[in-house]
Amino acid sequence: MKKHFLTLCFISMFTAQLSAQNTFQRNFKGKTGIVHTIVTKANKGQFLYAGIVNKQTTTFLFASLLDKNGNTVWQKYFTDSVNKPGKVIAAQTTDGGFIIVASEYYTNKFSLLKLNASGNLLWSKIYSGFQNFTAYGITNAYDGSITVAGGTITQGFIININQTNGAVVWMKTLSTNLTNVYDGAEVFRSIVKTKDDGYILGGIAGNYGSDMLMAKYNNNGACVWTKIISSSLAGGSESINSAVEALDGGYVFSKQRNGKAWHGA
Repeated sequence: MKKHFLTLCFISMFTAQLSAQNTFQRNFKGKTGIVHTIVTKANKGQFLYAGIVNKQTTTFLFASLLDKNGNTVWQKYFTDSVNKPGKVIAAQTTDGGFIIVASEYYTNKFSLLKLNASGNLLWSKIYSGFQNFTAYGITNAYDGSITVAGGTITQGFIININQTNGAVVWMKTLSTNLTNVYDGAEVFRSIVKTKDDGYILGGIAGNYGSDMLMAKYNNNGACVWTKIISSSLAGGSESINSAVEALDGGYVFSKQRNGKAWHGA
């Protein structure tokens, strides 16, 4: 059987010397068919490492909490959480636990798992009715709920979820005049909280995702404004993969242009 070795590296940056130092490196041996992984920071300098494993006829999620030196604090497997490979995102919640979102490629559903600080599963939910939905961003709201952003083949979604029981508090979609999958659609690629308790979202729009999308929502899910920034590339594509609020109330964003990273303000 072919074995896969996952290498996890953490880099310390020293801006004064403009150099980087490899703080630690860990190999995860014996896992087969790992199709997507993610690392997110946690309290006390720890990291949550999560992903999807596709092994023969079985697909499942795994999650590992690592300390600041890369040592495993706990590792968990969730065999009933997904049925197909897909994308995983994760974040630490306000109660010290974790939320993991798994989007299954080419299905009409995605899964959400809530773990406590020890990695024990508190609840899991499957949300259906979203054709080819992929969740790209997640953040904690100021009221302790969880807000997920992503999109289907036809429109962008922003979903607010109660972290206590997984119930949907509200769900909003963004779709302008692009309703044909071959023409394009709006898809959110990132979401962060803003100082007014709302959200700033970045993503793609236009023909085959050729243009950049930014949107502002309030904490009740109402869209305050949207802006589509036309691509400067003839026949190319650009997307906003992350955006943050600046001190002056403006926004700084990074974009991907035909696979290359750029930034702007």
